[in-house]
Amino acid sequence: MLSPFKYRVRYTKLGGVAFLGSIETLDAMRRAFRAAGLKLKYSQGYHPRPKISGGAALPVGIESECEFVDIETVEAIEKEKLINDSQGHLPFGMKVVSIEELLPAAKSIEDSIVLTKYEVGIKDDVGAMIDCFKCAGKWPFTRRRKDKEEIVDLKDYVSHLAVLNHGVVGISVQNKKPILRIVEIVGGIFNLSEEILKCVSIRKVGIDFIDCHPCEGRDPVFI
Repeated sequence: MLSPFKYRVRYTKLGGVAFLGSIETLDAMRRAFRAAGLKLKYSQGYHPRPKISGGAALPVGIESECEFVDIETVEAIEKEKLINDSQGHLPFGMKVVSIEELLPAAKSIEDSIVLTKYEVGIKDDVGAMIDCFKCAGKWPFTRRRKDKEEIVDLKDYVSHLAVLNHGVVGISVQNKKPILRIVEIVGGIFNLSEEILKCVSIRKVGIDFIDCHPCEGRDPVFI
């Protein structure tokens, strides 16, 4: 049997579509690819499913300029044609930006990520708090999951933190375990309650992969 073709697809998730859950998002991508004539490879068994997988779920309400899905196809694809043909079948705010071919043994999206970059809109003047965070030797944070609590150091997660030119904060977060959600990191750094965090705008703007290919997105412009 011939090895399938494997690709990593980058797409946006902006505006109202940011409130789609991860399952609905993958379903939208799957429908768009099918409508564009893409021949996806299917799993075996009684309930075969198309080979399409995403990374860690993006929290509902957070926008992203650089979401990714990995797909397997039974034949090579014309990248530009798929980008163009899929566009008319995706919800407004979702757009395929680029497609890169992967080696068959390539790691999954989640296992390949080294760093994720965000821009966070916070109305208050947070310059002094950012200085405090940078100067601190440690910044303890209590991670809560159901009935379990674990104290972690946010300094181990955040590699860059600065006010950007256009009045928002740029944060670069390392991919490490235990996993922290970006809202937890933002809330922990700036001491924000869950209620206030609901009013904070967060957008994912870039990802660095372990093999640097593909390495899509853009860097926050730190000052």
